[in-house]
Amino acid sequence: MRLDRLIEILNNSESINGWKLEETNQKSYELYYIRRDLEMNRAKNIHNIRLTVYKDFDIDGVEYKGSSVTKLHPTMTEEEIIQAINNAAYASQFAKVLYYPLVKPSEEKLEVIESNFKEKPIEEYLSAIVEAIFKVDVYEKGSINSTEIFITKLKTRLVNSCGIDYSSEKYLGTVEFITNWKEEKEEIELFQHIDFGDMDSEKLTQEVKEMLEMSRARAISKSTPALGKHRVILSGESVKQMMEYYYNQSATGYVYEKFSTAKIGESIQGDEIKGDKLSITLKPCLSGSIHSAVFDNDGVILKEVNIIKDGIIKSLWGNQRYSYYLDLKPTGVIRNMEVMCGKKSIKELKKDPYLEVVSFSSFQLDDFTGYFGGEIRLGWYYDGNEIIPVSGGSISGNIKDKHGEMYLSSEKISINEYLGPKHMVINDVTVAGN
Repeated sequence: MRLDRLIEILNNSESINGWKLEETNQKSYELYYIRRDLEMNRAKNIHNIRLTVYKDFDIDGVEYKGSSVTKLHPTMTEEEIIQAINNAAYASQFAKVLYYPLVKPSEEKLEVIESNFKEKPIEEYLSAIVEAIFKVDVYEKGSINSTEIFITKLKTRLVNSCGIDYSSEKYLGTVEFITNWKEEKEEIELFQHIDFGDMDSEKLTQEVKEMLEMSRARAISKSTPALGKHRVILSGESVKQMMEYYYNQSATGYVYEKFSTAKIGESIQGDEIKGDKLSITLKPCLSGSIHSAVFDNDGVILKEVNIIKDGIIKSLWGNQRYSYYLDLKPTGVIRNMEVMCGKKSIKELKKDPYLEVVSFSSFQLDDFTGYFGGEIRLGWYYDGNEIIPVSGGSISGNIKDKHGEMYLSSEKISINEYLGPKHMVINDVTVAGN
């Protein structure tokens, strides 16, 4: 069924008060390698239509909005679609929340998501991705065991009953691979997942090379010593996860639901800040991010917003519903963030003894309590005399106790939706080991 006929049916439906359609067309290619041998390749063209219907209620003088989501298939008949709408309308009364209005069209200009994948058909990038990965698979004792490559062109159209009709196009690349390394002890195996929205062969090659070098270091590592309270340096992905704590604490949803006590104009790093003060800006489009977007799934047009400046909350971010509840202008859901780097280089931050953790088996941070920790997959321990690779053991702490004195490196790193300091130094973190 054509989308305009579907919209006509929805507009004439008496069982609902509003609706939203998200139509996506996804063209993708997939390659699966065992070592350097291509075992399978696959191409997909997927057309999805996701319908959300809304129904407003008034119960004892309190206004509510119910909603329900259903998938419509291109082969459905008109009768089947009407039945699906009525079923969703009935289900919506069991999923009601306090009333909020749907998003209306904006006069602001819709930007375009830039990507160098636009320069030619996406299938023509596959050979360059394969070459970028395997050009550093040159070691005698270690290698890439298996690799999966995915590249997708995604077109999205969002239409709602208030008159919104927005479209966007973006690209999503993903590489997953496993490396092996064998020294004198048992063979070790590491897994890596990389997302990218731009074609950057040099960066991809560098990330694969670093993973192979980490595999070698892991294979010759010693057990992490029990250091008690110690100076810890986090790197890369774990720094990004630490920053996501502040991202979540600044969300209208967290504030409304009382998961966060964040208030505009107050410090998010406690009363006394001895270390670096945080500055975080949300950016709808960020080079290399698969989460770049020009509108969110409510239809809010996304603009850059500074949420934290020098440790002070400048703005809360959030979707249409929670922003309405807090009487704030909705920023929409923006997934990309840029964090301002610190003033000291990693060389300066490494002058005193430290444990640098470059890879965790599973690093976790609880947004509600602030506790963080993880098992050390690979780290570098400097006792003041020498630097040795270590593994095993764990670190733990609470970000609420530490964020008054944490230091960010001047070196920057880009990890999908994160652009910011590559390293973070935290004092007096508990290090458990042997």
